[in-house]
Amino acid sequence: MKKRGYGPLIAVFLVTLIMFGALWESWSALNTLLTPPEATKTDKISLVINDGESTQQIADELQARGLVRNALAFRLLARIKGLDVKLQAGAYTLTPGMNTDQIIAKLLNGQPDGKRFLVHDGYRLEQIANSAAAVGLPHFSKDDFLNYTKHPDKFPDKAKYPILNNLSSMEGLLFPETYIVPVTYNTVQMIDMILDQFIKVEKDNNLVAQAQQHQLSEYQMIILASIVQREASNAKQMPTIAGIYWNLDKNPTDETVGFLSSDPTVEYAYDTDHPPANGKYWNDLNNYGSGKTVELDNPFNTYMHKGWTPTPISSPNLDALKAAASPAKTDYYYFLTDPATGNLIGAKTYADHQKNVAKYLQH
Repeated sequence: MKKRGYGPLIAVFLVTLIMFGALWESWSALNTLLTPPEATKTDKISLVINDGESTQQIADELQARGLVRNALAFRLLARIKGLDVKLQAGAYTLTPGMNTDQIIAKLLNGQPDGKRFLVHDGYRLEQIANSAAAVGLPHFSKDDFLNYTKHPDKFPDKAKYPILNNLSSMEGLLFPETYIVPVTYNTVQMIDMILDQFIKVEKDNNLVAQAQQHQLSEYQMIILASIVQREASNAKQMPTIAGIYWNLDKNPTDETVGFLSSDPTVEYAYDTDHPPANGKYWNDLNNYGSGKTVELDNPFNTYMHKGWTPTPISSPNLDALKAAASPAKTDYYYFLTDPATGNLIGAKTYADHQKNVAKYLQH
């Protein structure tokens, strides 16, 4: 009987050894990719994750900000651990000293350190309150928010903001912006954050001084900006629209006699007296009347009451505030938007305006 040699066994052993070595090298390489980029660094970095953001987008941002070594390795481990189906939107505090597994655990099991809150351009207080409530901050109260913003005298931090003196509302002062609100914040702190941003924007852009050069007080500038925000179809129109309303107030003609005649001011008045059950504000005035048929006694109706509205009517963005602080010089007193081009069409007289209405709007 022929003896079997050890060759085949040695061959199998060598192949196994080679495969094991390759696996070990692969595992070592992957393990290296999962280690902290800078193990001794403790700088805190805020990672904001938005609703609907994919694991790939998160991985790419983590790598770009020096929080993980390799985006693909993060995605593979995140997929294994189920991060893609359990992630909560919000802001998370991370450091380059955390390894990939620790980052995934933080995102997977921890609550966000902050939540994203957007104040939309042109929103009124009720809409902002609804948006804030939808964020789900544990210490936020919608009732308190509306109570403080509609009655600044009741706001605990009123003394910190001189602009609130003698005001009956914070309408127009809640600056449109995306805020990352710490989950520990209460209603007062949230309002503080938004007011601080308004004050900063106003100061950084020297808006009050510009407004005063145009015979407008700070508050009149904000009122004008809030009207411009609701009237303009795009930012390009805002300076001219501001100039038209400046003319209507400062240089009235025999036709206009000091009336601003702004549809959004009447819409604001109507929605205040008839709050929409569905929460949808700013229904077009033409759907239920005109400035000469509804809210006739309401001081916000600028068809029936001369001059500026008692308060702003919405939250103006920076473009609207800049336009109001420095209105464009114009001879126009009336305007409309050409729906075909988005261009502003102005007129000096009501007769010319009616011709423009017939030309651009009545097809």
